[in-house]
Amino acid sequence: MAQYPDTYHCYTARGAIHLELEEFEQALPYLARAVMLNPDSAIAYHRLGLAMEKVDRVQEAKALYRRASQLGFRGADLEIKRLEAPGGGLLPPKSASPSARQIVLPRCAAVREAVTGDFDI
Repeated sequence: MAQYPDTYHCYTARGAIHLELEEFEQALPYLARAVMLNPDSAIAYHRLGLAMEKVDRVQEAKALYRRASQLGFRGADLEIKRLEAPGGGLLPPKSASPSARQIVLPRCAAVREAVTGDFDI
C-alpha cells in the first residue's frame, strides 16, 4: 500500500480482509479511504456499513447502506430492511425475552418436517 497509496482496490481488499477476520475496528480506516478514493463504489459503501454496524454505529451504517442502494447495490436494501424491522425474519431480535427467542417455523409442511423431524405419514 505504501507503493500505491491512492489505489482504491488496495484499500477495499485490506478492509475486506479485516471484515472476514472480524477485525471491524481495523477495517474502518481502510474502507473509509476506499469510499474517499472511489465515491461511486456501492461495494465500498456497503462494506463500510457492515463494519460500522459491527462496532455499534448503526445509524451511520444505515446511511452507508442507503448510499450503497442509491448506487445500485441491492443487497444494501436487505440490510436496511433488517435493521429497520428487527424480528421480521425467522428469528426474533436479540433483545427479545428468552421466552420469545423460539424459532418461528415456516408454515410449509415440508420445511417444518425437515427442521423438526416431525413427519406426517
